[in-house]
Amino acid sequence: MTPFGEYLPDMRGGLETVVAGKNVYPTSSGLYAPVPAFSVTPASLATRVQGSTLAVDKDFNVSAYIGTGTGLAKLAAGGSSWTDVTKAGGYATGAAEQWEFAQFGNRLVATNFANPVQTVELTTGGAFADLSAGAPRARRVAAVNRFVMLGNTTDATYGARINRIWWSAIDDATSWPTPATSSAAAVQSGFVDIFGNGNGIQAIAPRVGALDAIILQERALVRCQYVGLPDVFSIQPLEGARGCPAPGSVSVIGGMLYYLGEDGFYACDGAQSIPIGAGKVDDAFWGDVNQSFLHRINAAYDNESQCWLVGYPSMASAQGDIDRVLAFNVMTRRWAPAWQVNISHLTRLASVGYTLEQLDAFFPSGSGGIDGAAQASFDSRAFAGSNKPLIAGFSTSHQLGYFSGANLEAELETGDTEAEDKRLMTTGIRPYVEGAGVTNITCRVGYRDTKNANVAYTNAVGLNRALLSPIRQNARFTRAVVTVSAGSTWRHLQGFDFNQTVAGSM
Repeated sequence: MTPFGEYLPDMRGGLETVVAGKNVYPTSSGLYAPVPAFSVTPASLATRVQGSTLAVDKDFNVSAYIGTGTGLAKLAAGGSSWTDVTKAGGYATGAAEQWEFAQFGNRLVATNFANPVQTVELTTGGAFADLSAGAPRARRVAAVNRFVMLGNTTDATYGARINRIWWSAIDDATSWPTPATSSAAAVQSGFVDIFGNGNGIQAIAPRVGALDAIILQERALVRCQYVGLPDVFSIQPLEGARGCPAPGSVSVIGGMLYYLGEDGFYACDGAQSIPIGAGKVDDAFWGDVNQSFLHRINAAYDNESQCWLVGYPSMASAQGDIDRVLAFNVMTRRWAPAWQVNISHLTRLASVGYTLEQLDAFFPSGSGGIDGAAQASFDSRAFAGSNKPLIAGFSTSHQLGYFSGANLEAELETGDTEAEDKRLMTTGIRPYVEGAGVTNITCRVGYRDTKNANVAYTNAVGLNRALLSPIRQNARFTRAVVTVSAGSTWRHLQGFDFNQTVAGSM
């Protein structure tokens, strides 16, 4: 058996690589596993979600919050609706802006740049309110050490400062005394402008390696470390030649920062950034992403698969909705071909349990409720409720959903095999798909006679009694394409055998 190799669309290697495909994720054992379909819940909103978070209060109760252009909402008990928690008067979030959230103790802080920074106590709940009259408006927010830190700020005194970080009083998110005063010094509150050519602050990533935070600018990364009075924070360059064009791509996983840089994907341990997409997926990604909508990119970490997921709008997405999701396994450092989806927002939320009565909403109209045909599997953890985060999203019609449905159609395509200057006669492909039924698998042969020619493909052929797809094709260069049908149950795409003989010289 030839195992399905690493996904390397930029390399276009031989039979030991995967160069194309869809709807799989890379497992920690080096195999490829199926992606469940996106299944919506009854929890629907009127407008597009522009930010989301999960929060855990001091009693370990988990809640989910979202922000839209005009409001903030909390997922109601049972998970089938949203409770409006908007401040009186509402908000005016720009179409290209996002809500960002940070939890500081038992307090959730939210910012959208257009309005004053908002906050709510997680235990008491209720509507959001202004954090403090002294706090600036800001695009970025994070809990850093014992402070709430804002970045890319604007206020009545200083105006817009895209390169400024500004932090609260120590241990008090609601205290923002006037900077450079004795009151501010007494509580270690202040701000710093990050000079240089890094430009606007794109994200504040807390707890990376031994650092309190890394501040990502458009063209630079900066170390941020608490040092106490008088400076409070030490701000030092980390990298001056690389920044982050997509704030939503930033994720901190196990003390490691993952982000989309100006030239590809990177992981940073606090000391240096290591390329994780160079020679693998970077060229393919930049050739596919719609660069008019880099602000719509969302990333999330899936604990179950140990994959960092990056959702992005491709060139086929004219409105900026997410139609591709790349998966990177942080243990094996391997990618997988993109998922094909149609969502407006990708996130990680904890599900809320459902009662039997609330499950009726998941059945088609007229089906008889729980006695009818379900739209999603009841085996999903999304129904049981869990403090463990789940990969979630919002449909283009603004419904909350989880990747918990039947498996999507999956496919892997290998690189070319050749026999020096000989032609190859292919008579079949024998795929190895753990757990799949024979009728759920088809194969194709990709072929061409020169490397400069476009790849042509045979028709898809199912398996015979010998578990072989009988395909006859004579060519100089050939590749295998294995497809597992949508809705089928299987565990891993493992590999294949080519039935081939040398058919003569060119």
